[in-house]
Amino acid sequence: MASTSLWLAAGALVAGGLVPRAGVAQGLPRVVIQTELGSLEVEVDSVRAPVDAGNFLHSVDTDAYRGGTFHQTFRSDNQPEKPVKMEAIQGGAEPANSKGAPAIALESAEEKRLSENSSMSIARAADFFICIGAQPELAFNGCGKRDGRGTGSFGKVIRGADVVKQIQTARAKEQRLTPPIRIVSISRTR
Repeated sequence: MASTSLWLAAGALVAGGLVPRAGVAQGLPRVVIQTELGSLEVEVDSVRAPVDAGNFLHSVDTDAYRGGTFHQTFRSDNQPEKPVKMEAIQGGAEPANSKGAPAIALESAEEKRLSENSSMSIARAADFFICIGAQPELAFNGCGKRDGRGTGSFGKVIRGADVVKQIQTARAKEQRLTPPIRIVSISRTR
């Protein structure tokens, strides 16, 4: 499979026009997510999205994703009632353990437009999304979010796009993966 760049975002993945500055990627934190289907590595942009990146890295560092799963898949075939369809997967803490978790501060998507294939973002209760393909409806003033703020991306998948696609196409009942794909481990590599 050809190498595909997937962006990490806080809540969902966003498409637009962010072009990384020369040298920004050097020294950015990296995280490996080992799932039962394989591993993926993400580069976290703590320079451009310090709040969202900080929330994600805090959850990684405090082991909040232990016992977590990828539990949702969004595909054009499982969103019949929605006029705008997403292509993404959602993972994070075990859903039963995160019910009632307080909302976390999120950065606006206004300044985080991406031109990459996909991105990663942090959801309002510390879950995260990895989108497949451009998701312009999640950009600032896009039609996918009621408040118009969009969802700011905070990084990208640099290895394991095939694993992301395997998770997205796994068996599901509506948008719920059945069974969820277990996160075996998640940790920083730098």
